[in-house]
Amino acid sequence: MVPCNVCDHWILTIIDPYKEEAAMLDPFYDGIHDGVWKQVVQLALKLFNAQKQRKGRKMSSWSVIKVPKQPDNFQCGFYVMKYMKEIVECDGSQTIGSLHSLLDKPSYSKEDIDDVRKEWADCVQDHILE
Repeated sequence: MVPCNVCDHWILTIIDPYKEEAAMLDPFYDGIHDGVWKQVVQLALKLFNAQKQRKGRKMSSWSVIKVPKQPDNFQCGFYVMKYMKEIVECDGSQTIGSLHSLLDKPSYSKEDIDDVRKEWADCVQDHILE
């Protein structure tokens, strides 16, 4: 999992370097981040293959996963954290192809995102108070 802030907007990329597959999860998908970010991921996969001394494919598999959309311009980070939490909490059998069904809903409720905010705040508070 690679959470990344691209032009003040958080996206999540799931990469399986052994299968040379990558998927972008963008809570405000408008296609703007596809080109440059896809090139970055492609380069990372080439470097991985070189380090493993294996011949990679000419073009890796790239997909954009339909995920719950953020309702405004300010919640992308919390949406990305919620995607990661759902992926980590699943039964562990998820592949890039099966992420479609795991995250197939139009949006998250305010309560869902508030839970992520609270969990994040609790975690940060625990580290501050140590």
